[in-house]
Amino acid sequence: MNSSICALDSQYKTQTVERPGVRVPTGHVLVNKKWKNTKLLTFFENVNVLYEEQLGVVDFRPSSDTAVVYVSEADLINGSSYKRKLAKLRKVNSVRGVVVVEKTPASQQYFAALQKFAVLDLGLAVVPVSSQQEAGPFISQIVRRIIKNTYMYSFLK
Repeated sequence: MNSSICALDSQYKTQTVERPGVRVPTGHVLVNKKWKNTKLLTFFENVNVLYEEQLGVVDFRPSSDTAVVYVSEADLINGSSYKRKLAKLRKVNSVRGVVVVEKTPASQQYFAALQKFAVLDLGLAVVPVSSQQEAGPFISQIVRRIIKNTYMYSFLK
């Protein structure tokens, strides 16, 4: 299958685009423009944010080979909207898919179904968080870990 996917999602009127060779600068995170001016971004720590309109179903790109989809409490409770996003994320062969999920007391009963679908059916990593306040530092930590790995590997060359 071609790693370049371009499919129109008629329900959400969004275009899913994965361009081969997307490069995320070290220390930066690409953020889907729909997240601009949201509370979640106020919790990012020590990372530079670059807004991108053509991330499709992807919410955040902390590195060139990692894509994050954020499933809110409301999305988890509603159930069907996240499944399409995760299936499209899985089709992109050039990235590791990470699903960050708001697991709260209200959404806890729906979490097992999402986890089964994402991990067992699609092979994606799932990270439960209690709120956007916890999600921001987690995504920032991915970026910082990549900086650390890049720095360490530069000495091995």
